[in-house]
Amino acid sequence: MEVVNLKDVFISMGELERYFDGVVPVNLWRGLNVKRNVGLSI
Repeated sequence: MEVVNLKDVFISMGELERYFDGVVPVNLWRGLNVKRNVGLSI
């Protein structure tokens, strides 16, 4: 099985502008509802 990364997929689809390979100046976080064991929905 060949390993394919997301960037290669977007290149093959001709949609490289949808791929972000930069640095975000803030820490991104994600919450978890412990009682239901699911992530927060937005």
